[in-house]
Amino acid sequence: MIVLGMGVSGLAAARFLKEQGIDVIGVDSRDVVTDICPIVKEDTEIIGHDTVVVSPGIPLSHPLCQSGREVINEIGLAAKFIKNKIII
Repeated sequence: MIVLGMGVSGLAAARFLKEQGIDVIGVDSRDVVTDICPIVKEDTEIIGHDTVVVSPGIPLSHPLCQSGREVINEIGLAAKFIKNKIII
């Protein structure tokens, strides 16, 4: 999975994904240093990841969101891992 935006919530999403054993790569326009996952700049071509987790504040017009990959937010990410789903 790709985590787009490596602020506080993006780092938390990447950490969660890594704990689940999922291959994750972070993308940010800033220089972010972390040992959670590799982080690349926004203009880097990414191959082999089919889902983008979009952090709050990142517009859906971002090129990675328009790349044909599945695009989800953090709530959508959490929903993928809830075993007993409840609809209210």
